Amino acid sequence: MGRKAVDVGQSHALMAVLAQNVDWSQLDSDVVQRIIMAPKESGAQFTAFLRNGGRSAVKGSKVVIDRSKPFDPVEFIGEKGWSIAEQDERALRFTEVDLNTVLLKTMLEGGESYVVGEEKLRRLKAAEYIRLDAGVFLALWQNPALIPASWQGKAVFFDGTILLSPGGGRCVLCLFWHGWPWCWGYFGLSSNFSDSRPSAVLAGLSAAQ
Repeated sequence: MGRKAVDVGQSHALMAVLAQNVDWSQLDSDVVQRIIMAPKESGAQFTAFLRNGGRSAVKGSKVVIDRSKPFDPVEFIGEKGWSIAEQDERALRFTEVDLNTVLLKTMLEGGESYVVGEEKLRRLKAAEYIRLDAGVFLALWQNPALIPASWQGKAVFFDGTILLSPGGGRCVLCLFWHGWPWCWGYFGLSSNFSDSRPSAVLAGLSAAQ
């Protein structure tokens, strides 16, 4: 059965219910103002909240990943010509991830100050880390309050999904912090990755801890 569109009456009724039942005394004015000043991001997050039945997409320290449809880079980035070049199939098995178990790995060796993205990816594969993918990235982007505070000051990459740009470059998605709000972006795997650009992974069966 197809999804039934929300009509104007329902949307107005929903806004009225929320306005009348939110406990405004528990909210901080500065936080509300930041939401007002970021309408597109706030709208995307509110849409995700409603798609989840009006419930936060978190269980304790676990973020819930919607695997009902594959990640569509064209839809998300808003530009034709993007596609998925490579996917860590193990990551697709996860419909929730305990954020306390996520490791941030730079894969730098010896005295290296940076590593080229393709070499970093090769090292992640050799270590058999489960590379968190675009599904996890999207769940956190839609629910930034769940992103661990320890990630602030870094650009955290999700190498489980490698994208192919319209120009043919291999890219990887990331979340990064600019004070507020969280932002998203992508870097080409031909770029240099320093210790402030780690990858979000889970330890595989034989991965180094």
